[in-house]
Amino acid sequence: MIPLLIADSGGTKTDWCFIDSSNTKHFFTTESYHPENWSKDFEARIQKFWIDHPDYKVGQLHFFCAGCLKDEKANELAQLFSRIGFSNITVKSDLHAAGLALYGKSNGFCAIMGTGSVFFEWRNQNVVSIVGGKGHEIGDEGSGYFFGKLVVEAFENKTLSIEQKRIFEKEIAPNEISDAIRNKTTKNVFSSLPKRFASYSGAFDDFHLQNIELFFDDVWKSNEPLQVSIVGGYFDANSERFIPHLSKKGIHIQNFIDRPIDSLVDYFVRSGE
Repeated sequence: MIPLLIADSGGTKTDWCFIDSSNTKHFFTTESYHPENWSKDFEARIQKFWIDHPDYKVGQLHFFCAGCLKDEKANELAQLFSRIGFSNITVKSDLHAAGLALYGKSNGFCAIMGTGSVFFEWRNQNVVSIVGGKGHEIGDEGSGYFFGKLVVEAFENKTLSIEQKRIFEKEIAPNEISDAIRNKTTKNVFSSLPKRFASYSGAFDDFHLQNIELFFDDVWKSNEPLQVSIVGGYFDANSERFIPHLSKKGIHIQNFIDRPIDSLVDYFVRSGE
């Protein structure tokens, strides 16, 4: 088979898999390749990696990335890849990655609940009827980032419980939040809080449930039961909390996965695309 390089890039990281001509799979992870991250320093940094891995640039690149739903952004990113030595490039959005990973050639409703969040319908192998996806600065309810935002705001407003405040001050350095705001790294810091608080069983359940309630208040407008499949580490890590809560609202979770890359690789190998 022709070598394939498949990638899924979100707000904080990029998952890759290179499939060589003998069908051997090589998985690896890098920093996020989101269009907002590209700069002269970023390009110089990643060039070193691709110089050390010239074989990965052979064959077809299928790159799925947050922020690339519009053709203009997808084409812009394709040109950047061309500049660092790729020649056979297809760029689509992370919504396409989720749709292919969850449904392939079938149809259904999808949600992404990872660093960011969005809800959409997957029909005829395309993305339609998008709700949410406004970005972390004005939205992203139901995401790992928004959970962190809710907790930080409660801390600043002095509405955390005594136990929650103790945990927060233990896990978060005194100047960490102010530094993140000054350095414009709140997305990374806030979205790290679900994992950092995960070992404190149940201590922040009220914020997790508030978060998912806000998300589905925004995206679920019908009173009829809705079947949804979900991709994202935030939902995957909190599925035992979320699934019973959503079931009471008439929402059935058909399938959920942590990350799309494994299912994407299976899809491309199976379809021979």
